[in-house]
This record gives sequence, C-alpha cells and structure tokens, in this order.
Amino acid sequence: MGGTFVSPTPFCRGNILMEAKTIVTFIKAAELGSFSRTANVLGYSQAAVTVQIKQLEDELGTKLFDRMGKGIQLTSSGERFLPYAHQILKANEQARKFMQQDDEIRGTIRIGTTSSMANAYFPTLLREFSETYPHIKLMLKTSDYFDNLYEKLKQNEIDFALFIDRKMVYKDCNTVVDHPEDMIFIASPDNPLTGQKDIPIREVVKSGFITSDQEVSYPRFLDDYCKDNGIDYDPIMEVSSIIAISEIVASSNSVSFIPRSSIVRALEQGRVVALDVEKDFKCRMYSQIVYRREKWIEPHLGLFMEFVRNRIKRIYDEDNDE
Repeated sequence: MGGTFVSPTPFCRGNILMEAKTIVTFIKAAELGSFSRTANVLGYSQAAVTVQIKQLEDELGTKLFDRMGKGIQLTSSGERFLPYAHQILKANEQARKFMQQDDEIRGTIRIGTTSSMANAYFPTLLREFSETYPHIKLMLKTSDYFDNLYEKLKQNEIDFALFIDRKMVYKDCNTVVDHPEDMIFIASPDNPLTGQKDIPIREVVKSGFITSDQEVSYPRFLDDYCKDNGIDYDPIMEVSSIIAISEIVASSNSVSFIPRSSIVRALEQGRVVALDVEKDFKCRMYSQIVYRREKWIEPHLGLFMEFVRNRIKRIYDEDNDE
C-alpha cells in the first residue's frame, strides 16, 4: 500500500473530532437513561461519563440530554444525532475489519532478472512466495544484460534486479542477497569427456564448445582465463538461452559452461552431466539481488526481501548438506 493510511475511526464534522469511545458512551447512556448505570456498565467513573458527554455536546454545539432528577433523557438534538452515532460505530467496526484484512499485505513487485536466474530455483521461489502471500502480485521481466536491468532500476521500472556476476558492491544499490553460485561445465552422458577425471580446460574447450551470450559475466571470465593461459578457445556457437544451451548439449557432443542452479532439472533427469575439470580452474560467481538505495521499501517489498533471504539461505544450506 502506498502513502499513509488515515483511520476512519474518529468522526469528523468541521473541526469536530469524536473518539469512538465517546460515541459508545453516548449510545449506552441513551439506552440506559442514566449516567451512573452507564459508568458501571462501561467501567468508568460517573464523572468520566459526564465529562465525555459534555465534551461531545460542546463539539456538536448542542445539548444531547436533559437531566431529569437522577435520570436523563435525549433531547430532540440527541434523538437526531443517535442514528449518526450508530453509523459512526459501524464505520469504526468496518475500519477495524479493513485493518485486519490489511494484515494480508497487498501490492505489486516488479522483478528484473536474467534467463539463468529465471531458469534456476527462482520459479519455485516465486511460486512459494505467491502461495504464502496471495494478495501480492509479481511481475517478472527478463534480460540477459545487467546494464538493462540496472537502467530499469534507475528509472524505477523494476523494484529488484536479480543476476549472476562476480561479487560486486554497487554504490547506489543495496544488496538483498549475494550467495556463491556453483559454475560447471556440462556435456551429454554420451560425450567422450563424460566420466573422465581432472579434465584440462584445454581439452574441455577444444571442440564443439557453446558459450552463453558474451554480455554475461561468466562467459567473459572463461574467455579471459583461456587468453591468460594460452588456451585456444573458439566457440562454435553463442546462445543466450540457458534452456537452449542445455538442450543442444544434451543432444550432441558439445560442451558449455553455465551455473549449476540454472539446469538442476536437466542434471537430475540425467540429460546432461557435470564434467570433472582440473582443480586449478576456479570461477566464483554470485547470485545477487539488489535494489536502488533511495527506494522507499513498502511493506510488501520488505516481505519479499525477507522471504527471498530465508528461502535462498535454505536452498544453499540444503545443497551444502548433500
């Protein structure tokens, strides 16, 4: 919800502000015909009841009760005001119910992410979030270029950006999560490299290599690694879709280099396998979620941040326990 909610509990008339408890006192006094009995029923002193009624009369600018000995009786003004008093209490109850319903926070969350994240554990995470918070709408926008996501953040076209990259600190962004991402070389079960141990990177990239879009950080890392180590590296294909890469690899002798989390299902189904490459090759990437530092975090955005932190932590804890 945006902005500040002003409770409709008080009744306003010009500069008049009537508290609900005062209205309750007025209605009860009208029913019982006695300030003393009203005080006993409501748990007030008789003086407190008298003060509340006097304040109400002053605010309305009219007399509400005639004092008749020990009893009281509504004046004509009091009789006219009585239906409005009941309406005020009804509005107060409706406001209370509204605020109780509002505990189920509502809103829209706009998320920009890369295809590798969209194909990883994120669909499950989004489904679980929607099941937990059905009144919060999720909008997912995909781009394989962080520059595009970052621009959308700056223009407030998205609330959060999710991507895989080297661990970085963005001076104008806050980080929700930054968890290490397991990067792997994949091949089909029938690939000649499958089953071999400690395979040199030179052999892995020698032929039939498929790279992700070079605008993504981890393909650039591999490219730099090969250049720095004098390894011939000439991919036969550049494909931006992680799903397409896994399908091509599964049905050919090609090899690729992608985040493990992006093809968990293909690995579980045995359509592709992770190659055992030389131990000296280290590529540390991080799944990161960021938002603009100056952004106002509304309740539904805060819920999403907390949910994502807890859910991703649980995913990584489960992976580390295996």
